[in-house]
Amino acid sequence: MIFDLHEIKKISEEKKKENLRFISFLKGQNSARIDILVHELNTFHISIIDCTQCGNCCVYLRPILAESDIDILIKTLNVSRGKFKKAYVMTDEEGDMLFKKLPCAFLRGKKCSLYESRPEDCSSYPHLYKDDFTSRLYGIFENYAICPIVFNVVEELKKKLDFR
Repeated sequence: MIFDLHEIKKISEEKKKENLRFISFLKGQNSARIDILVHELNTFHISIIDCTQCGNCCVYLRPILAESDIDILIKTLNVSRGKFKKAYVMTDEEGDMLFKKLPCAFLRGKKCSLYESRPEDCSSYPHLYKDDFTSRLYGIFENYAICPIVFNVVEELKKKLDFR
């Protein structure tokens, strides 16, 4: 198991071609079986890896914000919706609301300063508990170099599937 973010980033560069082959390999597998394996591996790794000791997702990713997320955040921060959106929110080309800044403006050290009020997209990251893993492969592999949980789940999945 690898936890060091620099090593994960280095290995992810080295394994780009292998991972593209693995994506193709996974597309040909039984989706339900892959979901079961990924869910088991995810459960194991989230019990070992403490996200509050990493925070790498907050450095590189912008969560999609729902209006309900903003409701919670403005209440927590005790600011108006307009002030919050002006200071922290942008809208992308698809119309999704995202945090403006990277790293996240609420990241303190390696932990969210609003952890108990963080957006749903943040609290559910890295989304490996969700079904249809094989239909979300490109998004998952974008997180491979960022998240130790994703990295280790993918590497163990390769072993379990005897991928070479």
